[in-house]
Amino acid sequence: MRTRLYPMSDRRCLLALRDVTDMDVDEVEAWFEAIDMSPKERQEAFRQILSEGRFIVCNIEHRLEVYCHSR
Repeated sequence: MRTRLYPMSDRRCLLALRDVTDMDVDEVEAWFEAIDMSPKERQEAFRQILSEGRFIVCNIEHRLEVYCHSR
């Protein structure tokens, strides 16, 4: 998995998690926990990453957009 943080306008950031595989579950879950996603939301997000190939979530409070893309 490759992780990259990009600054955006309005003091927001984009966190890109690319080439996510099932072996990256702990790292991806840690990022999701850091933006206050519940355990159920984290589980469903990771399931979506692996099945659909991508997942995007935005946390206004943390001013962070997270983009996940699997191989």
